Amino acid sequence: MNLVSQETPSFTMRDMALISGNTAANFGGGVYIIGEMSLLGNTRISDNTARFGGGVAISANSSLSLRENAKITANRASGHDNFGGGILGLDKTSRITLSGNALLSGNIADYGGGVATYGTIVGETNIAITANRALKGGGG
Repeated sequence: MNLVSQETPSFTMRDMALISGNTAANFGGGVYIIGEMSLLGNTRISDNTARFGGGVAISANSSLSLRENAKITANRASGHDNFGGGILGLDKTSRITLSGNALLSGNIADYGGGVATYGTIVGETNIAITANRALKGGGG
């Protein structure tokens, strides 16, 4: 099941919620965000696949916030010239905020294993972007 946060201005996952094992042909294997999404309290997006944004794809004028031990792990962008194994910000107005022990790890893509974005990434406190793999460029 893919979640699309577009009807409401914001969507929050909390308290150990999990999005896992999903596939999308193009954008956002786990989640495609149109609006705002927050991951809090040990939530996890893992083991999802899409060509663009294996775990999460963030559209224009949209944002993703990972806090309180939120994790995006073991996602994969697949297909010819794919981007953003963990997260893909699709536009210069896409925004990613990481804080409070957020983790991006073990994601794979051709470009941007952990994160690929045209937008902004804000890293606040205690974050880890580690052990991601890019087959052609940009491992973290």
